[in-house]
Amino acid sequence: MELVTGVSLYNYLKTKTDKKLEESDAKDIYYQIVKGMNYLHTNNIIHRDLKLENIILDDKKRIKIIDFGFGTITTNDDYSNFFCGTPSYMPPEIVGKKDYIGMINKIYIYINIILLGSYADIWTLGILLYYLICGFFPFRGLSEKDLYKKILKGQFTMPDTISTNASKLLKLVLKTDPKVRPSCEEVIKLN
Repeated sequence: MELVTGVSLYNYLKTKTDKKLEESDAKDIYYQIVKGMNYLHTNNIIHRDLKLENIILDDKKRIKIIDFGFGTITTNDDYSNFFCGTPSYMPPEIVGKKDYIGMINKIYIYINIILLGSYADIWTLGILLYYLICGFFPFRGLSEKDLYKKILKGQFTMPDTISTNASKLLKLVLKTDPKVRPSCEEVIKLN
């Protein structure tokens, strides 16, 4: 096992003005994450809890994806019936379901959900990109119920400061229909 040193992307962003990155820096970090996720998906591994806290950035701005506690190995045709995640990162196909078991350390464990996990990881990559360049989540609510309603609608505002290319990418990966989201490989080709 490799010893990973550095700071979480979450803590790194806390040191930045407005808690965000310049778009060129965000792009470099984001595509490292996408390439890492592409490697995982190519090897039938789904993370299922990708978030700022689970990405380590070293002093040379190289990333490491950590915390595979909720990860799973699957086949391309295998559907997952168990999903883990953090509310602000959850895709609409998860929040639209009503069956879930309690709360463990603010991580919800959802059951009775049929989805191909890589679609959910793609959504999460969109949430990460948005946060990296905006400094806040695209979907925010006054309560979890309010947050979930906004995620289900898939409507978010695109600040004027976001470039046309970043805006197009966000609109691709944050589609409410998981089957029309691009794969990691397709996102890499857009770079």
